[in-house]
Amino acid sequence: MKKTLLMAALVVASMGTYAQTTQPIGQTSTQGGQSDYTSTTYNEVPKNVQTTFSASFPGLANSRWEQSNNGYRTNFEQNGRDTWVTYDRQGKQTEMRTSMTMDELPTRVQTTLQNQNANYPYEVKIGNNTYYSAKVGNKDMYYDKNGKATKLPKR
Repeated sequence: MKKTLLMAALVVASMGTYAQTTQPIGQTSTQGGQSDYTSTTYNEVPKNVQTTFSASFPGLANSRWEQSNNGYRTNFEQNGRDTWVTYDRQGKQTEMRTSMTMDELPTRVQTTLQNQNANYPYEVKIGNNTYYSAKVGNKDMYYDKNGKATKLPKR
């Protein structure tokens, strides 16, 4: 009985940790389709997406893949950071999110977020632009490098 309870507690705890690290991703944007991903395997990912991924992240193993009507996304840990990369169906990388600490945010973003109970910071790269996100209250907020609140561009 004790073993069963311990196992159940470990499963619940690990699910909570996974939800914390991935929460911003499910709400990444209003570009549509972000929350309707379903799990898939690397072998089911089209070759053009695999090629783009392998060129950007050579030798990377242990990534998890998901698919939607809009494309594919993968998440993995690299250099101790959670990373999410999204690809369209043509194999083009459309977004990359990398976890960071609050102290690693640009100083102006940190200043903007002072006293706001912010957490889950990410660097978000879309095209040649870099944004920073943090969960403030129950809402995902996005900022430019100067700490100005912004919206992500439509893809």
